Amino acid sequence: MLVFGTSKGVNVNSVTTSNINESSQYIDKNGVLKTEVTEQKYPGCFKKTVAFLIDQIIITIISIAIFFPFSSVIGSLNQHGWIVGYLLGAVYFIILESFVLKGQSIGKKLFACKVKTIEGEDISAIVSFGRYLLITFPFMNGAFSNSLATTVGITNTLVGGTVFLIIVGLLLAGNTIFMLFHPQKRGLHDIVFKTVVVPSDYKPNTLIHNFTTKPIISGIIGLVFLSVVFSNLFFKVGRNSDFSDINELTNKIRQESLIQNISASYRTFSMNGKQTMFAIEVHVPIPYDKFNDKDYTEELSNKLYPLAKKANTNPNVNTISMVFHTQKYIGAFPIKKTSRNPKKLTEIN
Repeated sequence: MLVFGTSKGVNVNSVTTSNINESSQYIDKNGVLKTEVTEQKYPGCFKKTVAFLIDQIIITIISIAIFFPFSSVIGSLNQHGWIVGYLLGAVYFIILESFVLKGQSIGKKLFACKVKTIEGEDISAIVSFGRYLLITFPFMNGAFSNSLATTVGITNTLVGGTVFLIIVGLLLAGNTIFMLFHPQKRGLHDIVFKTVVVPSDYKPNTLIHNFTTKPIISGIIGLVFLSVVFSNLFFKVGRNSDFSDINELTNKIRQESLIQNISASYRTFSMNGKQTMFAIEVHVPIPYDKFNDKDYTEELSNKLYPLAKKANTNPNVNTISMVFHTQKYIGAFPIKKTSRNPKKLTEIN
C-alpha cells in the first residue's frame, strides 16, 4: 500500500486500519489499565452525493432570485449562458466553505460533515474553487462542448466526443472510483488539493492516505472501460470516411441558410447488426416563443430540407432530420426544449 502524508500523534507502524483515529484509556473492574480504540467513520459516496444535490437545489433557487431581472440578458448569451450559474455555484461554495461555515456548505451541514485539509486545517478559497471545478466539470460536458464548438467553429460531434473522453473519463472515473474504494472515501479532487471530508466532530489525529493500491487499480480499470465505450465518439470523424465531410456540410448549410449557430451532424441507426438509417441531423437554434409555432418551424423546415439535400455529397445518407433547439433562462436557470423531425431523402423535393 502506498501512503503519503503524516499526522501528529500517530505511530505509523501501529496503524492497522485507516479508520482508527483515537484511543482512550480506562481501568477495568480488576484494576487493569486498558486502551479502547475507536474508529473514525468517514462520510461515504451516498451521503456526499445527496449533500451536493441539496447544495445544487439551493444554488438554483439563489440563481433564480438574484438573476431573474437579467434573464433575457443571460439568454442572449446562447450556448455560453450556463457560465453565469456555474460561477454562482463556485461563489456559493467558496463563501460557505472558506469563510462562513468553515468547511461546510448547507448540504454538508445537514449531513454533519465538513471538508478539511489533511492536516485538519480550514480550506482556502482557492482550494474550495479547485475542488468545485474537479467535482462539477465532468457533468458540464454538454454545456462546455457546445460553448467550445460555437467558439472555435467545430461541429459538436467531434468536440463533444473528445471533451467527454478526456474530462469525463479522467475526472468522473477518478472521483467516483476513488471515493468508492479509498479507505477514507477521498475523491481525486481531495487527493489533488490535499483535503478530506470528515464528520463534524472529527479530530485530526489519524493517518490520511493518498494513493492506495485498490483505488489506483480500480481507477485504471474504470478509465479503460470508459475509453472502450466512448472511443467511437473520439475517433468517429477522423476514422470513418463516411463522416469525413461533416465540417464541409455544416459550412455549406450555414452559409446558405444565414442562420447563426446552425450545425449538422451524422447519426446512424442499426437493428440486429444491420444499418437501417443514415441521417443528417440539422441542428437549428430557434427563439423559445417560436418552439410551438408550427407555421414557423414548418416554414423553416421547408427551407432547410432541400438545402441540406442539395449540400449533401454522402451517398449513404437516406434521411434528413430537423432538430430544433431552444432554451430560455429563469434567472440563471436554463429551460431547454428539443424536437426532432426526420424525413426520408426521397420525400424531399
